[in-house]
Amino acid sequence: MNACWNRSATSRRQRPKKGTIVNLQHPLRNLFYFNQTASAISGVIQYAGTSAAVSDVIGGHVTSLVTGTSSVLSAHRSGDLKILAVSASERLQELPDVPTYAESGLGDVKFSNNWYGIFAPAGTPGDIKQKIAAGFNKAAHSPDVQKVLKPLLLHPVGSSPAEFAAKLAEDQER
Repeated sequence: MNACWNRSATSRRQRPKKGTIVNLQHPLRNLFYFNQTASAISGVIQYAGTSAAVSDVIGGHVTSLVTGTSSVLSAHRSGDLKILAVSASERLQELPDVPTYAESGLGDVKFSNNWYGIFAPAGTPGDIKQKIAAGFNKAAHSPDVQKVLKPLLLHPVGSSPAEFAAKLAEDQER
């Protein structure tokens, strides 16, 4: 386990009433997996939004936050908080100093990176779904859209409807 996780987990074990973690969007079972691995969480707090949760972590009111990386990127870069690990399968190009969960000794925790999808009503003909997907894929990879997405750590995949359905099923299985 890397030094940051060790310090964080040790601190929470020494002060069990103080060890809380904020959960905004990832399945709770992954947080409980972390707790089993690090024996560090004494409570999970649900927040209605990211801004209040980030403020409470920075202010020391809660000790941890699980959220999308882009939500805390500016606070990490300013030094107001530290991203301890990312759930990606490899380190993020934009954050080469931040280890993955696996590198941190937390096992093969696989949160899906944030993703956005386009949904259509059930029964939409396949050719229509393909046209919609092609249009969104083209737009997502345009230079103008890339300028907006890159600072948010959003990387368009541009998958087909079938590939997206498989990804959705995989994430629901986890």
